Amino acid sequence: MALVIGTAGHVDHGKTELIKALTGIDTDRLPEEKDRGMTIVLGFAFLDLPISGRVGIVDVPGHEKFLKNMITGVYGIDVALLVVSADEGVMPQTEEHFQILSIAEIKKIIVVLTKVDITSENRIEDTIFEVQTLFENTIYENSEIIKVSSKTGQGLDELKQLLDKTISAMPPKDVTGIPVLPVDRIFTLKGVGAVATGTLINGTLRLGDKISIYPRNLVSKVKQIQVHNDLKNEVDTGHRVGLNPANIKTEDINIGDIISYENAFLPTKIIDVKIQPKSKIVLKEWMRVKVHILTDEILGRVALLGDGKYCQILLERETVTWFKNKVIIRNYSPEYLIGGGMVLNPVPVRHKRKDSDVVKLLEIRENHNMKEIILEEIKNKNWKLEDLKKTLFSPNNEFDKTLQAMLNSGEVKLISKYLTDESTFAKIKNEIIQELESFYKSSAAIKLGILKDELRKKLRLEAEFFDALIYELPEIEIVKDKLRLKTWKMALNETQLKELERVEQLSRSGPCSLAEFDRETINILLQEKKIVNVKNDFFIHMDIFEGWKQILKNHIETNKSMVIADIKKLFGLSRKHTVAIAEYLDEIKFTKRTGDVRVLY
Repeated sequence: MALVIGTAGHVDHGKTELIKALTGIDTDRLPEEKDRGMTIVLGFAFLDLPISGRVGIVDVPGHEKFLKNMITGVYGIDVALLVVSADEGVMPQTEEHFQILSIAEIKKIIVVLTKVDITSENRIEDTIFEVQTLFENTIYENSEIIKVSSKTGQGLDELKQLLDKTISAMPPKDVTGIPVLPVDRIFTLKGVGAVATGTLINGTLRLGDKISIYPRNLVSKVKQIQVHNDLKNEVDTGHRVGLNPANIKTEDINIGDIISYENAFLPTKIIDVKIQPKSKIVLKEWMRVKVHILTDEILGRVALLGDGKYCQILLERETVTWFKNKVIIRNYSPEYLIGGGMVLNPVPVRHKRKDSDVVKLLEIRENHNMKEIILEEIKNKNWKLEDLKKTLFSPNNEFDKTLQAMLNSGEVKLISKYLTDESTFAKIKNEIIQELESFYKSSAAIKLGILKDELRKKLRLEAEFFDALIYELPEIEIVKDKLRLKTWKMALNETQLKELERVEQLSRSGPCSLAEFDRETINILLQEKKIVNVKNDFFIHMDIFEGWKQILKNHIETNKSMVIADIKKLFGLSRKHTVAIAEYLDEIKFTKRTGDVRVLY
């Protein structure tokens, strides 16, 4: 099982020396780090354990000036070694690093007291008390504390045994869903090209996979995979990975980028967030902040929503994230940790602060399961499936799995591209039927129905959703631009009946001009299929038209084809009517034109 160990703790408390003592690998690789005796960027190593096998290690800088790099290294860690110098005790960066580990919800923290070989027992006991006080009333209050000396080797075997026991007891990681590789280091390897490294926090990557580098959506494919210096054909969740993307230069990739499948993410510059500030810190409107999303750091502005429980962060450049992804928020200047946050909508529109409906939906997104969130969202809005998925997307495909189960059970319906639940569907259906019934009672009986767009506007429904919905209602008939109930029967007076009879009889005698008759009368005859409207110009009786079709069919079968002159000769029509009839027969696919002749379709 692939897991990653990470260090944390104050500067000069011995994190890098501890990793070297455990693994034999010096994670300080830069000349500047060697000269200053201080970790500046992330360092990487691996440790072979008897049961758990090979595990990756990320060593982070401890100095406050390099906190950005420390936060970059936190994501993907399963077990954190909080390193505390026994002689100095808990220091400012010890506290800040612990808070960051808590915000990132690291599963397990092991406290490693270093330099115990040069520290008195009384001072060691004081340091243990300080650590226990720091951990008090948190999920880590029962964390193990191991006393270690990197110089003498004291406690190293005990630490390895505890790591092996802890890691081997952890549940297997879910390797389903799309791959997510946050980039934390970039370099060029001679003979290979650009290499991006990171911890694969979700899914599986294979040689030849088509990938994109976000947020710029640079398209590439996996050319080479390396795990702990070994070439691999594939790698899954939890591994430290070195990835060589084809046709990508080192300068094309940035620390903070995400590597995943094509079209997996939608870049965003606004996120809806629930921020949990540290005690005594008050969020202020439009305060400038540093937002840490996985390995990315972005500047942004806070726009409070409602009473300030939720907010939007307007980012100064694009990034990618997802529903319920964790973020860390720091003040811009002076720099200090504000707290942690959770993304509740990765691709929102700009909200008004006093929009209570937005706050209500964010509360539901924070506190309810995916099924309840979907139901509540579609009760409040006619969501397109693809748009709702963007706001609730997560790499583990929770939205897709939940929605499919709801569709299978009938709890929700997919109407064309739109989602709705049974109660909302029934409510809108009843409203449409009631409006149609009311229309018939208040309107002249000869009218065929209510204008479709007029009814849609009255019900305040989106045009695309309304059009799709109508086709799901078997009780409704669509008559061109109008709607009517199939059960509706016209109650015509004697004058209207006589007019219908007169027009119908005239249509039996040959083509009649539409312009000479009342449009509602024509619509009724068309609806009852008594007449045929030819080219929106004239009409003839349906019986006559069907008779003509049979005559023409016999003529073509006998003569193999026909020309326009044959129609004119057979029925004694004018040139205008002959051409219109010929073109209409082509439109309804009764005949097919080839040059100047026509054959049966």
